[in-house]
Amino acid sequence: MQSVVVAYSGGVDSALLSVAAHRALGQRALAVTAISPALAARDLGDAESVAHQFGLNHRVIHTDELQREGYVANSPQRCYFCKTELYDQLAALASAESYAWVANGANTDDLGDYRPGMTAAAEHNIRSPMVEAGMDKAQVRAAALWLGVPLWDKPAQPCLSSRIPYGTPVTVESLRRIEAAEDILRDLGLREVRGPPSRQAVPHRGGRRRDGTGICPPRRDHAAAERAGVSLGVPGPERPALRQPQRRAADSRDGPTAVKTAYIQSVGGASGDMLLGALLDAGLPLDTVKEAVNALGIPGVEIAMATEMRCEVRGTRALVDVSAAPRYSPRQMLDAVAGAAALSAHTRERATAALNALFAAEARVHGDDPDQIHLHELGTADTLVDVVGVVHGLEQLGVERVYAAPLVLGEPGGPRRPGGYSNPAPATLEIIAASGAPVAPERAFHAGVGELTTPTGAALITTLAEEFRQPALALNRIGVGVGGKDPAAFPNVLRLWLGRNRRR
Repeated sequence: MQSVVVAYSGGVDSALLSVAAHRALGQRALAVTAISPALAARDLGDAESVAHQFGLNHRVIHTDELQREGYVANSPQRCYFCKTELYDQLAALASAESYAWVANGANTDDLGDYRPGMTAAAEHNIRSPMVEAGMDKAQVRAAALWLGVPLWDKPAQPCLSSRIPYGTPVTVESLRRIEAAEDILRDLGLREVRGPPSRQAVPHRGGRRRDGTGICPPRRDHAAAERAGVSLGVPGPERPALRQPQRRAADSRDGPTAVKTAYIQSVGGASGDMLLGALLDAGLPLDTVKEAVNALGIPGVEIAMATEMRCEVRGTRALVDVSAAPRYSPRQMLDAVAGAAALSAHTRERATAALNALFAAEARVHGDDPDQIHLHELGTADTLVDVVGVVHGLEQLGVERVYAAPLVLGEPGGPRRPGGYSNPAPATLEIIAASGAPVAPERAFHAGVGELTTPTGAALITTLAEEFRQPALALNRIGVGVGGKDPAAFPNVLRLWLGRNRRR
């Protein structure tokens, strides 16, 4: 593209596209935010903040979709009329100011949904660069994180009219009431609100209740609620106080149909210590890792954790000192795991599988029997600590199912030492080839950084992950594990998403 107008709403997709276009085209990229009653003020604020941070060529226009009967009628085609209004104006602007293209922030995940707005985009010849690049939502978020876009983890925010049931006319008054109500809920600490009406209890920031539950009713701004025209569920004569809801097991996040799930996202590489750091960052107690090491009977191991930054991304680094520990052969490592009676059978089985994948890969590289290979870096106790610590940690956090993103290997490079191999390490490639795991494409910003995914990291992820895709999750927490590299171009981190999804 020689020049482009970007439809810039203030969400992560359009923010990433606007920043990328600005980096590539400078002033020949124009990010345009359309103001209408359906755009929440907070989204406009996000758009303006990012534009200021990155020095975008940013412009605000006004659209009037409420003058279109099809939009006001609020049929399932509502988005078509809204986007038609937007693209009419953007196309006219691009033509008047000689911009070659108009582009939106659609990604490949949008293609499988019911999106009437995509029809309007096709009719106006709108480009979707992230669709053209084959990027899904997870990759969009990862790229935004790498570029330092603060909206990288912003939840999807459809326009305010999406809250109104089909068939109910869209009015300015209803949109304002919706925005005011959602602002109140966000002030109570709720990032997203979906589904039927509910009664919310939130943790009290100031302490515990007298009954010791630690749950206090949220402070309610009754005047603001009255102005917004919404009810906050205040008990009264006509509205008796609600009992604590008794949810059926199938409806509960903790019921038998919900499964604690982990998604491993290799943002800037993967290694055993990065996985361990992500678990610690997600809340795994350090003492739990130490207990696993003690169960193995490894002397001379010191384990600590530290908070570190990588490209303005905070994370936890697992610090494993094995300088005083003995070296291990493959057989000794397997025997140590088998003899760790304090560990569960599940942990011993998964750890053994990861170690066997590692040893089999080394054997294929060197043409030896797995029991006879001589391990260099992998022969330290650090390998054993990482493998067992990660597997045991996932079990202690209750994780039953693991998914992973494609592995990030980095730029193929020269040997790290005379007689050595280039990046990726041969064992890493053998592990990936044996498992059939997908690999992310090489990126220009990986140049000169060297190894990003280690054999231990590859062995753990390919052994633990049942599928390489982003699952549908009710997300609870994120853990960020920090690696030992600190390149200026991207964060050397691995993210662990923890949440729940449904059993198959």
